[in-house]
Amino acid sequence: MKCLDANVEIPLTLAEQKAAGKRHYEIDLYSRDEKIGFEYLGEDGHSGPIRELRDIRRESILAGKGIVVHGVTNSQAKNVMELERLAKLVVTARGDRWRKPTPEQERAMRRLVNELYGRGPGLDATRFFR
Repeated sequence: MKCLDANVEIPLTLAEQKAAGKRHYEIDLYSRDEKIGFEYLGEDGHSGPIRELRDIRRESILAGKGIVVHGVTNSQAKNVMELERLAKLVVTARGDRWRKPTPEQERAMRRLVNELYGRGPGLDATRFFR
């Protein structure tokens, strides 16, 4: 993947705007090349019937644009195995073959997760996605 951008606005057509009730959708992390995004679900996991219906409508509109968005919970973001699973989604979406990380790559990922989630120096996570 060439680049993951943070907080990317996806413009909507007039018909999509009418259905969505907004001019654009924003995706937390997005790869324009692969048309794959990741949405942080937060503590509540986007729960509740109205929120779930909005999420379904959003996913449907974005899918119509060829964009696939994966929801990521707080616990998944802190779990190295879950992050590896998400990385595999991105690699295979590109049509590339997935190769299991080496032990050194796994250690590096654990260090990154530890630093990002308060067990190390404070970091600006966006620098890792450029």
